[in-house]
Amino acid sequence: MKNLLSFFFLCFLMLNLSGCRKDDGCVTPPSDAVALQGNWKLTNVKMGDIAGSPCLGGSIPRAVTINFTAESAPKPDEGLIFRGQSVVNEYAGSYKVQTFDTEKQVGTIKMSEISTTKKAGTAEEMQCESLYYSLLKNSDRFVFVQNNGKMQLLLGIAQTLPGGVWTTYMTFEKTN
Repeated sequence: MKNLLSFFFLCFLMLNLSGCRKDDGCVTPPSDAVALQGNWKLTNVKMGDIAGSPCLGGSIPRAVTINFTAESAPKPDEGLIFRGQSVVNEYAGSYKVQTFDTEKQVGTIKMSEISTTKKAGTAEEMQCESLYYSLLKNSDRFVFVQNNGKMQLLLGIAQTLPGGVWTTYMTFEKTN
């Protein structure tokens, strides 16, 4: 219970107090959902009370990345294309930003099925990759936050909890 209350407090701070001054050298938060576009590197995964590396404690051979593009998906109702590098394979799919609150920097998103290349890795790598794909495909919320002057994207799965806070999410850091 203590961990849950700490998490709620942390989310409150991130959502409401993440402002910064330009003279501090920090990145200005995005003004709209277009800021989702670009390259992001996965830095952390949080699942309930467990938080850790992208493989939740395991080591990964390469950076896990995602690029939210401005390219239209093949079907107009599917939104835009995302692609990236997972633990072993490259992947792609589509996303559609459904809502975005510019004041709170919070939005809802719909992710499509994910297509991947079919390279084989170790059992640990493939398990890690499967977890990543599952979290990515099921993500339906996102929020932009500042952390040490760097723009971060929290992409997660909505859960019914007091206060509407979700506890399963991935943290990405903007790389461009």
